Amino acid sequence: MTKNSESGHIRNVTNFESLISFITSSGVDYKPAKPSLSLEAMQSLFTTAKNALTGLKQAESECATATFERKRLFDTLSPRITRVYSALRSSDSAKEADESALHLVRKLRGQRVSALLTDEEKAALEAEGKSVRQISSSQMSFDTRLDNFDKLVHLLSAIPQYVPNEADLSIDGLRAFYNELSARNTAVIDAEGKLEAARTHRFNVLYSPLNGLVDVGTDSKTYIKAIGGASSPLYKKVTKLIFRNYKK
Repeated sequence: MTKNSESGHIRNVTNFESLISFITSSGVDYKPAKPSLSLEAMQSLFTTAKNALTGLKQAESECATATFERKRLFDTLSPRITRVYSALRSSDSAKEADESALHLVRKLRGQRVSALLTDEEKAALEAEGKSVRQISSSQMSFDTRLDNFDKLVHLLSAIPQYVPNEADLSIDGLRAFYNELSARNTAVIDAEGKLEAARTHRFNVLYSPLNGLVDVGTDSKTYIKAIGGASSPLYKKVTKLIFRNYKK
């Protein structure tokens, strides 16, 4: 959602507060037949809308913090992987085990596992009627890196020669690190879910048909026009208050 839309939500709520203020200070006999246009209902709706904006700001802050903390921890994954692979290579592990580990290490680093085919090689394969489809080397999403790291830890746990003395490189240390990475990732997923729920709540409070803040504000202005006409002092004040609908 654009910055202008974000400021527009706030402007709608601010204008609604001004509308209530103009009505209460005008001395006009404001008694609409529609319950949602009563001052009591409008004041309650304003409080709900203000709380919805505050709740959304809190959800945005929590999501930003969770995202930052996840990135900060995941940034330490590549250096840890380098040390893990060096520990494996310096052990008596078999060449095949090292190669299997390197396959996952490259994925975790976002490196291509196999070399790209040249144009000549692709043309030769296509001439033989073989399909040529090269998978992107980038597998750097947080979920994918977690999965590949989990695979690496399982692979290392099956290599008897991998017994480093460094606690953070041990199988237990790596499993603990995986659990921490997974928890950080889950925290972001949860925070994003709460953020989406907060946006939905704000949208419903402000823009639901008939009973949303924008429709109530617009209808209240129309009722004020019915009370004293377009030339009444109160209507001249409230007509300047614009309520706009925005998409979710």
